[in-house]
Amino acid sequence: MGLFPREETPLLGLIRGEADDGGSWIGSSDYKLQIEQKRPRHALGVLRIENTQGSQWYVVRVKLFADSGCTGYEVAVRIPGWQEYALQPL
Repeated sequence: MGLFPREETPLLGLIRGEADDGGSWIGSSDYKLQIEQKRPRHALGVLRIENTQGSQWYVVRVKLFADSGCTGYEVAVRIPGWQEYALQPL
């Protein structure tokens, strides 16, 4: 993934306290990472999604205490054009 333009991540406003739409970009999910076969305590993975326009999105998958069979978290870290999907203020 490497470095990418800051405007491609929806998380900066959340980190800076300028946005409250974290539920749009961070959530829980049931999935199995390949590394879990080795029964690690914690597990981390990256999911790359290519949309129909050829844009690449990156979602980080995090499992704390993966060895207990827990649910994981998904964090949308790179979504070019994410602003078009963001919740608009009322």
